Amino acid sequence: MSSIKQGYKQTKVGIIPEDWEVVNFDELKDKTDKHSITGGPFGSDLKSEHYTISGVRVIQLQNIGDGGFINKEFIYTSEEKANELKNCLIYPNEIILAKIVNFTQSFQPFHKHVSTFLT
Repeated sequence: MSSIKQGYKQTKVGIIPEDWEVVNFDELKDKTDKHSITGGPFGSDLKSEHYTISGVRVIQLQNIGDGGFINKEFIYTSEEKANELKNCLIYPNEIILAKIVNFTQSFQPFHKHVSTFLT
């Protein structure tokens, strides 16, 4: 007797719905957009001196929960700085992945008053 519920299947990544496929993450990217999968900003790209009282919201690791957005710890940077880091901008319906050592979390940011985030 199988312990897998009807409509699901066993895969190398675990039990998933039958109509899902297991693919490499790289296969999901938009090949026409060189920033479709990107990282950063890192280190000196965005320092505390670049933070502002308002502007483009910066998403930090503490904003990424288990499958959801933790809407605390508000940090912003200027539009100018965000434009310098445009490959790090996040738009509605995009996915953010946070990888710390062997632990990965992801979510889709949603905030009805903000259309652009910087990660």
